[in-house]
Amino acid sequence: MYSGFGLVALIVSSALFGALRLRSIAEWPLLLNYGFVGLLLGALYLLSQQNILAPISVHIAWNTTGFVSSVFLG
Repeated sequence: MYSGFGLVALIVSSALFGALRLRSIAEWPLLLNYGFVGLLLGALYLLSQQNILAPISVHIAWNTTGFVSSVFLG
């Protein structure tokens, strides 16, 4: 499916995606959650024939849903 380098790059970028979202060392258990989201967004990028707009659109939709629910649901 993809070269070995592509899979390594996907795993490394997913780990970085997760790590850069941590605000303190106490949040380290969230690294798996954020890393998994990074893995999904990276896989979407690869599966969409490297169209960066696909994962960006999903990321925007996810953030918008979180923002709207926090505003209206408290």
